[in-house]
Amino acid sequence: MAREKKPDPDAARAAAARREMERITAQSGAFDRPILERTRDRLGDHFGAADTEDPVERRAARIGRALSLLATVGLLAWLVVTYL
Repeated sequence: MAREKKPDPDAARAAAARREMERITAQSGAFDRPILERTRDRLGDHFGAADTEDPVERRAARIGRALSLLATVGLLAWLVVTYL
């Protein structure tokens, strides 16, 4: 009499998890472009004020965001010089 092989519950769970991850990846589109490319585009949109429609508001947003970037870099440089 040959022994019947029982299905491995871990293999079934792994296959189900793999299918679920493929479904999520396909729906989200998170991995369709490299992360550096997505980050570059997001930063360009942010500092370019792509979220505003009014030209005056866009210019003010660009100026404010540029100043905040300069302040952040300046603060980081000051902290490095002071504490390192």
